[in-house]
Amino acid sequence: KNGLGSSRYKPAEYERLQAIVEAKRMELDLIGQKVQKSRCAAKATKESSLLQQHRQVWSEECTRLQKAEKQAKDGLHHFLDQIRPNDVM
Repeated sequence: KNGLGSSRYKPAEYERLQAIVEAKRMELDLIGQKVQKSRCAAKATKESSLLQQHRQVWSEECTRLQKAEKQAKDGLHHFLDQIRPNDVM
């Protein structure tokens, strides 16, 4: 060996292998970008789904509370009507 690297590979073969490695690196970078994009899309979908579920729950709760408020007001008016003297004009 005279310091030129391994004598196992010819220089042209080494350059070809370097090109293959570089192509694989670029392919892996592209795959990594696709994975990252998929993760972002999944996160956005999850957040959107969670917000939709929360809206549904709050909508149902709001309806329930409005009904309870109406019943309480009706009950209060009924009670006040019962205790009010009949001859007040």
